[in-house]
Amino acid sequence: MRRPAALLAVGLVLLLGAAVRADTPGESSAPGVVARIAAATEAFRAATAAPGSAASEERAAGFRRAAELYRAALAGGPRNGALEYNAANAWLLAGDVGRAIVHYRRALDVRPGDPRIEANLDTARTRRRDQFEETSSRALIDTLLFWHHRLTLRTKIPIALSTWTLGFALLAMGVWLERGRAARARTLRLAAAALVVAVAIGGSALLELRDRARRDAAVIVADEVEMRTGDGASYPARYENPVHSGAEVRVVEERAGWVHVELPDDKRGWVPTAAVERV
Repeated sequence: MRRPAALLAVGLVLLLGAAVRADTPGESSAPGVVARIAAATEAFRAATAAPGSAASEERAAGFRRAAELYRAALAGGPRNGALEYNAANAWLLAGDVGRAIVHYRRALDVRPGDPRIEANLDTARTRRRDQFEETSSRALIDTLLFWHHRLTLRTKIPIALSTWTLGFALLAMGVWLERGRAARARTLRLAAAALVVAVAIGGSALLELRDRARRDAAVIVADEVEMRTGDGASYPARYENPVHSGAEVRVVEERAGWVHVELPDDKRGWVPTAAVERV
């Protein structure tokens, strides 16, 4: 039993090392990025330090300027969790719940499980006008695959590959090596456990790769928009009430100037492309 246990311990050490390396966010290094970040930070501080006599519209305009500068710093470069988080905070203080949710979700893509980002995202979600109940199937998937949104893709892939390799190595040891029946059974159980982890994490990675390829997660950023029965303003509204900024949707189809979206409660309709922003 010592040898399989030692192999498992070594495997776990390798996994932890891979996870730590994979979870380190990349740095933005495009020309001019540092200057834009500095300008955004200064604009944010100025809006925060504005005297109490300043009009709320003036403060909101300052936070909006900071948010636009953070967005400019992020444009064209790799996602940076800290900048996405700062941009989201600026949008939220500017009163733009939709764009705040977009950037909080992008920040969580880079830093899944970050308690500050999750807390502020929850705050932003409470400020949107529309609250939707997820269907039971979506809620069940989120419960069963609880790790899916808490690990980055760069963490999932090395874990899946390492546990897959470890599982088959233990399986080979259990099948081919001359050992007692009890020791062989323990080795095979360890192999099965490693392979279950590999399948679970690997499946989560494949789902995330599929979602990234589709890029179907989006958020309504228009103050208010009607969901229509077709891809044009001449089509009637599908539902009695419009949807508002901050509603999280899935893009089903896209045509010139219009996107077909699905709400968390599975309602569907067409909205102008400008009314949504992809996560």
